[in-house]
Amino acid sequence: MQSLSKENIAHLKEVVLLSEGVQHLISKDMEELLRIAAADKREELKIFSGEVVRFGNRCKDPQWHNLDRYFEKLGSELTPQKQLKEEADTVMQQLMTLVQYTAELYHELHALDRFEQDYRRKLQEEDNSNAAQRGNLCLHFHL
Repeated sequence: MQSLSKENIAHLKEVVLLSEGVQHLISKDMEELLRIAAADKREELKIFSGEVVRFGNRCKDPQWHNLDRYFEKLGSELTPQKQLKEEADTVMQQLMTLVQYTAELYHELHALDRFEQDYRRKLQEEDNSNAAQRGNLCLHFHL
């Protein structure tokens, strides 16, 4: 639990997350980096609580048995509003990115359709021109 001390959190924000390696390899977005770090801490806590449950179930005193139910109940009751908002914001950003990509794709498909129509029109004009020239040649031979 020492890793969650104010000093360690300050070190994480001021040194680790601002390091060139983290910024280059993972992200420059501080909020995203903090979300990743928080997810890692939640995973560590989940593993730790699993060990507590395991040892509790082996304990001779039955009051320590089935701590998993207690942790489950505790976890379901405590979903912070801020966390829900952050998750919703993240999903919303991803959706907005997909909307932008879809709009760009639609624009490019529309341009491709126009090019295809122009190409077909040019082919048709060329075919008509060749047919007219062949018709003129035939007239000259018959005269």
